[in-house]
Amino acid sequence: MKYKEIKMLKDFLTWFKSYSAQALMQNERRLILLEGSQCWANELLSSIPPNGKSWLTYSDSPVILSNVGQKQFRQKLGVESDYLTFVCPEVDGYGTNPFNADAFSALSGTLVAGGILFLVMPAKDKSGGSFFVERLRSLINRYKTHCVIKEKEVFSLQNCQHDQLLLNKHKDSDPLGTFPYSCKTEDQFFAVESILKVVSGHRKRPLVITADRGRGKSSALAIACAELLKSALSSAQKNPIEIVISSGHINALSIFFEQLNSSLIEGEQLNKSFTYQKSRVRFLPIDELISLSLKGEVNANLVIIDEAASIPVHLLKKLLQYNHRMVFASTTHGYEGAGRGFAIKFKQVLDDICPNWRAIQMHQPMRWRIDDPLEAFIFDSCLLNAKLAPRKHLQESKEKIFKQISKQALMQNENLLSEMYAILVTAHYQTKPNDIKLLLDNPQLECFCLFEKEGSKETILGVAIIMREGLANSTATSEDNYHYITRNKGRLKNHFLPQSLLIQHHVEQAFEFSYFRIMRIAVHPQCQSKGVGTVMMKQLITYARSKQIDYIGASFGANARLLSFWLENDFQLVGIGFTKDQSSGEHSAMVLQSLTKFSTSLLSQVTERFYHQFEYLLVDEYKYLSVDLVICILKSFPLKLAPELTPSLLKEVADFSNGIRQFSPCVYSLHKWLKNILITGVLNTHKSSSLDQVEHLVGLLIQRIMQKHSVSALCLEHNLTGRKTFESTIKKQLHQIL
Repeated sequence: MKYKEIKMLKDFLTWFKSYSAQALMQNERRLILLEGSQCWANELLSSIPPNGKSWLTYSDSPVILSNVGQKQFRQKLGVESDYLTFVCPEVDGYGTNPFNADAFSALSGTLVAGGILFLVMPAKDKSGGSFFVERLRSLINRYKTHCVIKEKEVFSLQNCQHDQLLLNKHKDSDPLGTFPYSCKTEDQFFAVESILKVVSGHRKRPLVITADRGRGKSSALAIACAELLKSALSSAQKNPIEIVISSGHINALSIFFEQLNSSLIEGEQLNKSFTYQKSRVRFLPIDELISLSLKGEVNANLVIIDEAASIPVHLLKKLLQYNHRMVFASTTHGYEGAGRGFAIKFKQVLDDICPNWRAIQMHQPMRWRIDDPLEAFIFDSCLLNAKLAPRKHLQESKEKIFKQISKQALMQNENLLSEMYAILVTAHYQTKPNDIKLLLDNPQLECFCLFEKEGSKETILGVAIIMREGLANSTATSEDNYHYITRNKGRLKNHFLPQSLLIQHHVEQAFEFSYFRIMRIAVHPQCQSKGVGTVMMKQLITYARSKQIDYIGASFGANARLLSFWLENDFQLVGIGFTKDQSSGEHSAMVLQSLTKFSTSLLSQVTERFYHQFEYLLVDEYKYLSVDLVICILKSFPLKLAPELTPSLLKEVADFSNGIRQFSPCVYSLHKWLKNILITGVLNTHKSSSLDQVEHLVGLLIQRIMQKHSVSALCLEHNLTGRKTFESTIKKQLHQIL
């Protein structure tokens, strides 16, 4: 190593010691941008002595080795670190920079006060022309506390003198106090009290605790558990307490168990269980907890789910149904990578199952000061604090403007980007920081907004994002793409629709067509259910036609309400996924609309193939598809597929309803009758007074006849005492309808 390089490293280390000492003195965290080659950055990082510091590294580089898995970064939630190195890749095989904004935002939350985030970034000419990366550079430069060191510039100790001006600015800010239970903030004390009340108060009143990172949420859970274990020993009956805690991964509970050991030093931790006298707190993986809950074998005084937003909502719903004293803890800003689905979808579940649930939010930070510069930068760069613009209700008289928004426009207008993202986050539970990078960098993606204009002011009503796929959006030929996919070499990025047609429907010429895939269509909450989504859809279709696109389509988590929206806008259902999506708990639906004569014939073949398969699959892959969704799908069938209701068939149905004939000899006629009334829409012709009866009967018949559920399972689900009661219920309702 040359003398100049050695001197540079010594100067850097001298400066860094002072810089990090300042951060610790200020009770804050900071960011150092190392802009240059990874070899150069690695030399600087290697010069820092470990001194027992915890250091996480997220990287796909062979030079700066990672100790955090590319897909396992969420397992570090709940872990604390002193240093974090995040290596920004150069370019991928698609010519773009594959920066993982989800991992960046999540891992930043592990840093404690005095911690440093090292962001290793290539020089501008090697960033793959990424607008997202350039936006990061620009935002970093707005913070005087953060530092930028470039390989091509001579390092100077003067940086220390520059940062010296920042000392003492926050020296006495937000001191932590001492509250009951040894809590450090009033928020934490209130959280502990609320958790204890879940155990001592009424059943089926779960508590939801939300907080940004570093607010002492996990510690509050542990302090409350310690108090419950101690109270069991001091009570007159001395009944042991059983507490179960679960999370996406055991590693996410490291702070919880550290605090539990600290709060109750007489206890003993062994592997995944902490015991005190005869009481205990034990960890159960989420799948095991669900399995035991369904069997009624949990028997816990309290069930806690930490990092709840990392658990699919449909699994949380199952836990709620079988456990009556529960606490859910989650971060506010979607660090878990589930967007804001926890806040949006889980609230609906809680309202349905436990309307008396409670919610509290923890605000004051414990691991760093208020207005921490790193937290502020992460919130800005990943738009974690994006808020909906306040607006009045939709006004029909005002002019509506639908226009395309370029990536350059988003780069130049941070307010517009933030407003758009806020609408996307509110409307789509899976929206997350990586979607910002998608908006700014993906060359196949186009973004549109519907504005309401008043004078010179334009207010966003809705946002739509489309991905161009198929023909003209792939460098390979249609034949090459076909062979690549069918020979199991992998999947093509950004070509979901043609790949699905090829794999699921054997459409060999799928890549000979052009597609617009609607990835998102989101409407401001105060403008929903007023036709705004339909207006945007029509505009998108018009735009696609002007570009001579063959198909416009989408894929989404299917429920009856959402699927109805697409069907009402003249889309055809071409597929339902065979398994539930892990995030939404719903089967995915794929819809298409043909826009050219060339594509119409093929779509007819694909939809007809799906219709014929669907009924057969109802006894297998779709056996547990919701009744509402099955009804919605069958109602979309073409009329030509409705069975003929002959006089003899109708007589069999009438004879069964009148008790003249038994169920099994009439089941085939009942099947045809059921299919006919759904396809022809007879179900909708009944008056409201009998509609509930019709829907209940149809639901039972779909489950028993089409999905082949057992009578015992249906009796359990619908609170019926046995086969005779089940059949008499069907007969009675059918007789009233007929």
